[in-house]
Amino acid sequence: MRLKKLAGIMIVSAMMTIGFTTVANAQTFELTAKTNVVDSITTTNVMSEALKFNWENDGMPDTYNKAESIYRVLFTLDKPAFVHVNMATTVRSSEFWGYIQDVELQTKSGIKIADFNESMTSSFAYGATRDKYVALEKGTYAVTYVKTLSSDMYQPNGEVTTIIDAKYIDRTNGVDANIMSSAMTLVPGVQTTGVNTITTKDQYYKLVLNKKSEVSFDVSVATDTVFDSHEVSYKVINDQNVNFTESFTKTPPKNTIYVSRYMFGGGYLDSGNTGTVTLPAGTYYFVASTVKDTVGLVNVKANVKAVPEIKTISKLKVTAKKNTKKVTIKTIAKAKVTVKIGKKKYTKKTNSKGTVTIKTAKLKKGTKVKVTVSKAGYKTKSKTVKVK
Repeated sequence: MRLKKLAGIMIVSAMMTIGFTTVANAQTFELTAKTNVVDSITTTNVMSEALKFNWENDGMPDTYNKAESIYRVLFTLDKPAFVHVNMATTVRSSEFWGYIQDVELQTKSGIKIADFNESMTSSFAYGATRDKYVALEKGTYAVTYVKTLSSDMYQPNGEVTTIIDAKYIDRTNGVDANIMSSAMTLVPGVQTTGVNTITTKDQYYKLVLNKKSEVSFDVSVATDTVFDSHEVSYKVINDQNVNFTESFTKTPPKNTIYVSRYMFGGGYLDSGNTGTVTLPAGTYYFVASTVKDTVGLVNVKANVKAVPEIKTISKLKVTAKKNTKKVTIKTIAKAKVTVKIGKKKYTKKTNSKGTVTIKTAKLKKGTKVKVTVSKAGYKTKSKTVKVK
């Protein structure tokens, strides 16, 4: 692994960029960690490689109120990912107490992305461990530690251990998530995992319908924030950017799902549901967007139920002549035909050619004959004629 030690005015300048208070003689150490690519970050991966750094007194005199020291762990993501950062410290001073004051996630250039402190005032004390989860785009990042003096005359020393686990997300064409061409394909009934990252707030999911269908979406999230529930804003559009969101049966607000937060190591809690909408055949996009601090993995499952196609009975010819005892009907094959004359009804099915003859009482001129044709998958059709 590669170690860099930087000092002097260049470090002062860099530390001003990343927002830390510094004084002269501050030193920065950089190491590059392995990114452990895993299938799941819900449990600890025993095969993950850890990066350990023995943070000694930095070669400076052991005098009170010396400058802070900075230790940066660089890691690179080849794809968008949900990242688990596991941190542990044994840094302490001679009087036992000692700590790392600040832990941040930064870009490689030193721009702060997220605060890895437990609270605004908490320190990373001796013997502590810390787990953080964050969704990130492809790129190089740094977990940055700042070591601060304890209350005695000695610089805290000890070991810092960092483990980087990453669950990669494969977006279509490897492009950003906020455009249609990046959409992840939804297979009906199968959960698809996308990611809403700190820098990319939308994730597109593509659904192709071959026929008119009733559709709903189940959504769950994995994130590392303090809220007990999260909001995922969504919309459903077609490839012509026509918005169908307001057509869903869900009660208002129709563009927001409330879902329980992810319990690390315990799987996803109950997902939220959009309600249903009926969509014609075509290509559609479910767009999940970040609301408040909800960033992380976004799991979407499309529930699709084809709507039976209702056909039209285009042909219905009725022949009814006076002084005969029959009515002849020509329509679609294998259909149920009901003939009503006054209070009497006669029922029979058409043959394979769509013809049927129904025997009746002797017909009188001017008598009304009502014929009704019905068949599964067809809209029922009726016709009334007078005997000629």
